[in-house]
Amino acid sequence: MMDVFLRSGFRVTSTSEYGAVSVRFPIESNDASKAARAARDALVHQSPTPDGLVHVPNADRLLLG
Repeated sequence: MMDVFLRSGFRVTSTSEYGAVSVRFPIESNDASKAARAARDALVHQSPTPDGLVHVPNADRLLLG
């Protein structure tokens, strides 16, 4: 689940205590969050291959930020 926050493009800080994780991030758009959103939107418009998969160019960059 933390991956969702980390790939959002927002500056994320988190703490963990007694098995609970607290996540904080600003919700104001920034260049990184806008780029992450554009990348997600582009995936929505990808056409799947005959085997049902969608090729995502530079997917490693999307996942690692």
